[in-house]
Amino acid sequence: LAPLLGLLPCPPTRWDALGELTPAAPRDFLAVVTAPPSLSPTAEREWLERNREWLMDELGEHGALHFKGFRLPATSAGLRDFCSALPLVPCADPLASVGVRSLLSAPDGVYEAVNAESLSKTFIGLHNDVTYKLAAPFAAFACFQPAELGGGDFLLADGRAVLATLPAGVLATLRERLLSVRVAS
Repeated sequence: LAPLLGLLPCPPTRWDALGELTPAAPRDFLAVVTAPPSLSPTAEREWLERNREWLMDELGEHGALHFKGFRLPATSAGLRDFCSALPLVPCADPLASVGVRSLLSAPDGVYEAVNAESLSKTFIGLHNDVTYKLAAPFAAFACFQPAELGGGDFLLADGRAVLATLPAGVLATLRERLLSVRVAS
């Protein structure tokens, strides 16, 4: 399916790197990155390229970045340009065969979120879209058009903070069973 879309498949999920399943120390999960004032989209891209190492370090430290005030990712092509200024390479949705997300722009690797009036009151709870075979190591989200019928909220959860809420016995059982948690889109 991926070659038909012009996108590479997502990389294989790494199951060989067993890390310790432990809750994280308290920290800010979502780091806010505000656009420097008065930059054109071209200058924004240049700023991202100059700061990519710092931005990726921030992503690794916090787990999520919220970019505010940037104009470049206002379209599918702009989002692709924004992401390519960082080392984020688009790949085909490993769940494309399920048909939950439609491809908004194949050349840009941009998928549309679930967008149906019939689902407007549906709450999609805590999950990750791991397929156990392929998983995007990072995901980027942009809102091109606010929800007209209400909803449209996008929730992020820090998996390490979720682990911290588990009773010690449950966490011990998960460790004994060698539960492995992987990043996925």
